[in-house]
Amino acid sequence: MVIGKKKWYRKEQQNEKMKESMKKINNLVLEYREECKNKKRYNFLEKVVNTLGDEIAHKYIRKIKNIYL
Repeated sequence: MVIGKKKWYRKEQQNEKMKESMKKINNLVLEYREECKNKKRYNFLEKVVNTLGDEIAHKYIRKIKNIYL
């Protein structure tokens, strides 16, 4: 148990939380990029592929997701 002012104790806890979040930062960045990519509209090529039909083009075209942050 810590007695007295806990400035150093809080600082240590904050540093530990920061280290844990820095370990997860790569996954968070990749998830964020994927979400932003999924929100974009189709470009010209994707529109053409989409008009070919879902059964032919479903492997080659991404799905637009309505994600609200």
